[in-house]
Amino acid sequence: MASPFAYRDRWVDVPDGRLHVVEWSSRGPIVLLTHGITAQAHVWDPIAQRLSAAYHVLSLDQRGHGDSLKPITGYALDDYLADMLAVLDAFDAERAVVGGHSLGGRNAFAFAARHPARAALMVAVEYGPWIERRSFEQLDERVLNAPERLPSRQAALDYLASRYPRVTPAALARRADFGLLPEGSALVWK
Repeated sequence: MASPFAYRDRWVDVPDGRLHVVEWSSRGPIVLLTHGITAQAHVWDPIAQRLSAAYHVLSLDQRGHGDSLKPITGYALDDYLADMLAVLDAFDAERAVVGGHSLGGRNAFAFAARHPARAALMVAVEYGPWIERRSFEQLDERVLNAPERLPSRQAALDYLASRYPRVTPAALARRADFGLLPEGSALVWK
């Protein structure tokens, strides 16, 4: 059963800026969710909403994504793990279930390995410890070939549908609505 609790935006200060966290509920054990490399915290909304009936769910816009800080440097694994620790500390969480998809899966996996006392459980979706070089090349192609500016929300949805043909319309809408921002008469990626 889904929780009636609506999410709220929260902010956590770190040395080089602020992290954006989407908070679902405020009771129960903490679950910290991390997203993939081309996503942002709201990709977890359907799962976070369901989990929030029993858990205090936090979905992190990882650095360089969504509404979190975007430093020129600072994208090493240790930087991501420090951010996860900062979020747990900000919410007074001694331990949490940590989970993630793709890049977030890597970060959750490494977090649990390096901070076992802080990770009650770890879940990694579509992540393995070895990634073929061609996978990185394909990711570069997709990211570098993405249009920098889109003339409308519909153009964004059309582009996302071509890029992610098996993703539901609702998931595409979340990517467009939370992953883009207006700039002049166009939309640009956050």
